[in-house]
Amino acid sequence: MTLTTRRAMIGAAAALAAAPAAAFAAETPAASGALRGLWDEVTNLSVRLGAHAREIAAADRGAGLPGWMYVSGEANALGEARYGALVQILKAQPKTAEDVAIIARAATHGDIQNGPKTFAAQQLASAALSLHAA
Repeated sequence: MTLTTRRAMIGAAAALAAAPAAAFAAETPAASGALRGLWDEVTNLSVRLGAHAREIAAADRGAGLPGWMYVSGEANALGEARYGALVQILKAQPKTAEDVAIIARAATHGDIQNGPKTFAAQQLASAALSLHAA
């Protein structure tokens, strides 16, 4: 491994270690860049989902998946849009430290932390049960 590569790896590790703290800072950085726009969209969609909080809470099955996945209509559409924006953030190539902080926020968002992993496990369990039942 070259010295430059080692320095890059050490720098990346330091940035990742600092990112979670920056992601939860009380004050949000000034808007800039494409990732910032996507995070603003996530925030806006989260606020709009708040109007459906009771419906979402009632639909939540306690299985780890967000409640919006179990409802239809506007609440589901808003949840899907927010999830899509989070995935776009996670797939993006960061250009600044702020971008890394935004990616850290997206990576720790409840829809990401619980949704895909739990959904995949439920799909596998369902597939295994359907094969066993056949």
